[in-house]
Amino acid sequence: MDKKPRRYYSNATIAALMTLARGGCYWPNCNVPTIRMINGTPRLNLEIAHIRAFEEGGKRFEPTMSVRERNSFDNLILLCNPHHEEVDGPNSDQYPVDVLEDWKHARETDGLDALAGLGD
Repeated sequence: MDKKPRRYYSNATIAALMTLARGGCYWPNCNVPTIRMINGTPRLNLEIAHIRAFEEGGKRFEPTMSVRERNSFDNLILLCNPHHEEVDGPNSDQYPVDVLEDWKHARETDGLDALAGLGD
């Protein structure tokens, strides 16, 4: 029986996304915060989105990528629900890989530069 690949994100990958998101959705100029407090409890307010689809038939699927590569930090961004639906919905052709990678780079650059200065 074939095992269906599963989505798995390491704690480090999730921490990196949350940290480098600088508090918000990766969509340019979106101010939806990564976390919302509800009744005093922090709740994740964004969704992990794949730049290249996780599953065959998904938007921007790249068949040469391994499951590990599809789940890797380099292939992930955080989006609020409306922007995630837009990127993967009927207008998905407006959001090719290079556009989503540009958003990722723009959102993460300052944080990566700051981390690079910390040393080992």
